[in-house]
Parts: sequence; C-alpha cells; structure tokens
Amino acid sequence: MDKKEAKELTLEVWRYLRDHPEITYKCDLPVDLFYKIKDMKYRCPLCELFSNGHGHLCLNCPLKTCMDHSGSPYDLWNSTKRSEKQIRQQAAAEIVKLVEAWEV
Repeated sequence: MDKKEAKELTLEVWRYLRDHPEITYKCDLPVDLFYKIKDMKYRCPLCELFSNGHGHLCLNCPLKTCMDHSGSPYDLWNSTKRSEKQIRQQAAAEIVKLVEAWEV
C-alpha cells in the first residue's frame, strides 16, 4: 500500500466512523469496507504504512499520536462510550481533518 492508497482508505474508514458513531469495531463496518481492512495487522491503514513492524508509534504518520497517547483524537474516540455520539463524532472528525491536511 502506498501513501495515497493509505490516505484514501483511512479517510473512507474514518468518515464512515464519523457519520456512524455507534460503530466501535471494524467488524461492524459495512461488509465492503470491512473487507478492505480486515487483514491489516494494525488498526489503521496509516499504521500499516508507517509502523516500524513492532506496533510502535509511527514517526511519519500525519496523526502524530494515536493509539498509545492519552488525549489523542483516537484515544478520545476509542475511550468514549458508544452512547456519547457527539464526542465520538467530534473525535472522528478531528482524525479526518488531520488526514485530509496531510500532503502525500
């Protein structure tokens, strides 16, 4: 996967999550979208691209901090209850904004 493909797929996933804040797990995504990411080792197409192979933070990722950082948009999205849709939408929207701003 190249940078452009990773960006496009990341945006597709996170735009869907932004618009459907009740979704928590990738297996709950629509089937066609799920099959695009189901075999990825990491949780995100950007992690697939930028990971050093050990699951550590990815130095060149446009999100800068994601899974392992408290207070990151991903952390907020992940730690917020499904019932708190507005907070989850805002966190997913912030991820979309960061990825959209990334110049490939």
